[in-house]
Amino acid sequence: MIDLLKTILAQYTTQPFTADSKLNDDLGIDSFFILHFLSEVEDFFHIRIDEMEYEDIITVGDVMERILETR
Repeated sequence: MIDLLKTILAQYTTQPFTADSKLNDDLGIDSFFILHFLSEVEDFFHIRIDEMEYEDIITVGDVMERILETR
């Protein structure tokens, strides 16, 4: 799964990352682009993340958890 996220994240950052990497602080993705990133994740994995949960998604691991929870 992390390899699939790499494909999507490559559009937003060139920083290496792990599951613990914070989207904003570590990868430098601002809140506007985090919304676009999450939208792409939803489309790519055919899932829906409740918009109320967006503010709780801080790390790459949080994204992976949401993917697993909604599958």
